[in-house]
Amino acid sequence: MSSSSSSSSPLSLSPPVIPMELHSLNREKLFNSLRDHLTSCARPLQGFVFLQGGEEQTRHCTDHLELFRQESYFVYLFGVEEPGFYGAIVRYDINKS
Repeated sequence: MSSSSSSSSPLSLSPPVIPMELHSLNREKLFNSLRDHLTSCARPLQGFVFLQGGEEQTRHCTDHLELFRQESYFVYLFGVEEPGFYGAIVRYDINKS
């Protein structure tokens, strides 16, 4: 069995490859939801969303690192699975001068 066919096997331990366009669509859905909410509350549409991903944690003040799992919302929006990252979604109301 070749290595390419083993990676697509249902028994493979590797997760499926997710295209980065999906994360972009997820950010767009979040932005649209926030825009709809702000519009219904008569709030300004200018601003940004700033999110912090997960951080590595040590066990009991030692050098032993716990198994890291990124925050699910952060992977959903940005596709980043490594610790120590931040993400921003910046949108401005283009109808105002």
